[in-house]
Amino acid sequence: MNIDISLLVVAIVIGFLIPLFVLYFRRGGGRTSNTPLLKKTRRQISGLKDVQSYSTRNANSLRMIADSQYNAQLWKEAADSYSTLLRLTREKPDLFDVIIPTRLGISALNAKDYDRAITALLIARSVKESNFEVNYGLGKAYSTKGNHKEAINYLRVSLALEPRNIQAQRLLGLSLARSGSLKDAAIFLEQALASNPQDAASIFHYARSLMVSGSNDRAIEHFKQLENNIQYGPYALLQIGLTITKRKNYLEAVEIFEKALSFPKIPETVYCDLNYHLADSYAALGEYKKSSKPLRDIAVLNPSYKDIMQKIELFENERLHVFMFGTKNDIFKLALQTSYALFPDNQVQQVKWSESTRQNSKIFDLVVRIKYIGSVDHACIRFIRSNLSVQDIRIRELNEFMQANDAISGFCFCGSVYSDLAMEYAESRPIKLYDRTEMLEFFTTLK
Repeated sequence: MNIDISLLVVAIVIGFLIPLFVLYFRRGGGRTSNTPLLKKTRRQISGLKDVQSYSTRNANSLRMIADSQYNAQLWKEAADSYSTLLRLTREKPDLFDVIIPTRLGISALNAKDYDRAITALLIARSVKESNFEVNYGLGKAYSTKGNHKEAINYLRVSLALEPRNIQAQRLLGLSLARSGSLKDAAIFLEQALASNPQDAASIFHYARSLMVSGSNDRAIEHFKQLENNIQYGPYALLQIGLTITKRKNYLEAVEIFEKALSFPKIPETVYCDLNYHLADSYAALGEYKKSSKPLRDIAVLNPSYKDIMQKIELFENERLHVFMFGTKNDIFKLALQTSYALFPDNQVQQVKWSESTRQNSKIFDLVVRIKYIGSVDHACIRFIRSNLSVQDIRIRELNEFMQANDAISGFCFCGSVYSDLAMEYAESRPIKLYDRTEMLEFFTTLK
């Protein structure tokens, strides 16, 4: 009996404090949640411990305390109190009120206890489906946990109940964007931005949706608003830089990518993408030595990222780089060096030098005269600049080229590999094939 009286007194005291607290704020007595009165009220309410000890006999007192904690935004304490109340309703069903699981869910959501929030709100929804607060709360909890599919379902219901609710529109737009449905997200994000044009998350995902729809210029305008945003800046600058590279303004692109890489805590995928395109931009400017460092920075995190190991080899191996990117004059010098290495004991003289294009390949052919003691022969050296597998038709063309120039032997170097048919064709003819690996080994012998 004494315990019940004590609980009743506590509940009455709390019930007295909360109206005073609310009245104080309505009269302008406090502007922030750090006012002395709010602190004192919260201390008094949060001092009520051991809510698990309550029974059905004093459930009404606990309900008053839970409501007081809820109104004072003591979310964890309120969630614990409502959890106990919900447990008591199993023992005495007539205590149940849909507000209990609803407020339990909202309190747990604000306390970042998302699993408990979802469980409680689902109970509330099983009683009343058409409740905006419950459906929105479920959408927010699922969205925060990364379950965007479930979030979208509940947020659509919440918007059907309150079509003009900006928060629901915003969260639905963000959930759609994060799930990959960027085109569907655009209309909701546009409405959210009309209400709050400075909302970084909405700007970011709206810009992404514009990229998908092909409105690149408009997307870049939005990305530029995020250039200095600590969370979205690196990705926004990546998109801006990629747009600039398409215009072949590589110097500006380098500046953009380097600015993006100066941010702290860049997501790994964005970090790798930025370094990869920075390396390509340096290469486009002819600064190949600078291209190597960004690629090696990627290799530390993810050695299997795209084709970085091949590119590192390409940018750090001078002769391979000349082979794949050098000018016609540079290639000619490399071909002559190659002919000297192939016939080190004989006098070699250039006869013919030609250049042609076949589909995605650039082909350079050098015909040389080799002087032996008492005789002269000719040989053909072919460079095939391509990252694709070399097919047998290219080797057949080389054989025809050899016959047209009275060459007794042919040598073919490529930047990739040969198809099985190409290798079979060369085996029965005086043609020696060098794939990328063999070519790099051969290049080490050049003087």
